[in-house]
Amino acid sequence: MRDTLAQIGRRIAALRKAKHMTQAQLAERLNLAVETIGRMERGTATPSLAVLASLSSALDTELATLFSAGSPNSGRDLDISRLQIALGSASPQAIALLADLAERLNLMGQAGGR
Repeated sequence: MRDTLAQIGRRIAALRKAKHMTQAQLAERLNLAVETIGRMERGTATPSLAVLASLSSALDTELATLFSAGSPNSGRDLDISRLQIALGSASPQAIALLADLAERLNLMGQAGGR
């Protein structure tokens, strides 16, 4: 259980930092004490399901993302979440450019694997 809480805490911290939020800003959005956010991020506090749902909303991510830290795709999932957060404020032109870049990188990866 302790490992799971630590993984969830690391995921919360990473997503918060990807949104360029401080613990104080996240605590304010959730109406929690800053110390509570710190304890959750360190894995020493057990957040309720309601708090986890509020966290996922405040961090603009799916609730399941908070639990996927131990999965084989966890680094990939975190990177996708970070991209979603970054794209939330991007212009349509920037989004189109990044989509083109992603397609080209995917094609390059497929060509390299042949």
